[in-house]
Amino acid sequence: MRKEGPRVKQLSHELEQLLDQIRADLGCDFCSIGLIHTEEQVIYWRYSSGQLNEKCRRITERTGRGIGETVIRIGRAVELVTSELFVTRRIQEFPILLAEKLASAFVVPIVVGRQTLAVLLAGNRREHVHVSIDRHLVLNAGAQLTAFIVQQQNNPNFSLI
Repeated sequence: MRKEGPRVKQLSHELEQLLDQIRADLGCDFCSIGLIHTEEQVIYWRYSSGQLNEKCRRITERTGRGIGETVIRIGRAVELVTSELFVTRRIQEFPILLAEKLASAFVVPIVVGRQTLAVLLAGNRREHVHVSIDRHLVLNAGAQLTAFIVQQQNNPNFSLI
């Protein structure tokens, strides 16, 4: 396991503060960034705001299923409703929704250049229809995260994973 230096901890803290701010701005119950590790083809949910417990930080998803399949492959934002996923029997492909007891979520890809590095998930524990203003706010929050990542990429201490 990699040892974190003070600058890495500071960057992690800054990212979590940004997620706290995004969650407050959106008025959602849960906000998390799913980091894509391309070699392992896995999404890690390391940074979150509003989580019920630390379980979400241990969740991994294969990129060919669930959120990885829908958001990364399509390359655009997607709205998820848990009740619809139960009906189609796909809910097990979305462990982050189950772990956080989310009824609805809106997920946007974080793209730098031509590569999707992460996804931003904004979720609610009650069913919520994401109207155009909600979608616009989440897309803007994704742009904020993208700007943060681009700003930090030149920093040798910065690593999302």
